[in-house]
Formats: sequence, C-alpha cells, structure tokens
Amino acid sequence: MQLLASYPFLRLYLLQASNRCAIEAEWLGYTSSGWLRKALTEGIAQVEKHRAIAWIADDRLIGPISAEDLSWTASVMMPAIIATGLQRIAMVEAVTPTNRLLINDSIDASFPAAQVELRRFANLTDARRWALG
Repeated sequence: MQLLASYPFLRLYLLQASNRCAIEAEWLGYTSSGWLRKALTEGIAQVEKHRAIAWIADDRLIGPISAEDLSWTASVMMPAIIATGLQRIAMVEAVTPTNRLLINDSIDASFPAAQVELRRFANLTDARRWALG
C-alpha cells in the first residue's frame, strides 16, 4: 500500500495485487466543499494515472456532507470516475447513521449500475479483497 496524497481529512492510497490496482480513499473527517472537490478530483486523476480497476471508499470516519456536495458528487464525480473505465467500487459505510443514509441515497439515485459494480461493506478487509479480486 502506497500513500499517494494526504490531507487532514483524507488519505489516498494505491493498493496493488498482481496485475490489478485500486485507489483507496480513507476519509478522516470533515472538510469544506472546495477541499472535498479538489481531493476527489485528485483521486480521479490517480485512478487514471495508475489505470486502477477499483475505487475503495473508506467512509467510516467521513464528516458531515452538505446537500450541495452530495449533488456535485452524483453529477460530476460519479460520471468522471465511471469514465475512467473503473470496474468496481467498494464502499465501507460511514459509522454515523445520517451520513450512511445520505451517501447511500445519493449513490443509489445517481449510480448507473450496469457500468460499474458497486458493493457495500462493513469492514475494510472485505472491501479490499473484493475490489482487487
């Protein structure tokens, strides 16, 4: 596992297994809209750079997310990440029930299931295993 970028609210990692790789986003807390969008845009660039087949979203400690950021994620970030050719998205769900519900509702409403396989997990080990499997 290689650290690609570090912010006070997020770390981006590269995970590799044989000829497959994934980008993991480990959320560490709240951030502003500007920083959230900058970090996610960098994450998409890392997916493209490393030709990752999977995105692992470790949302357990993610901070509060505004409706505007959820809308941006659904309308801008999800199409951009799908355009990279990503095959799988593994989500480790947020600990906070409100964040879990908001994130899941946003993803469910905007996610084109036919293009990328999405699964939700309770723990990071299972998410990593599936993402790189």
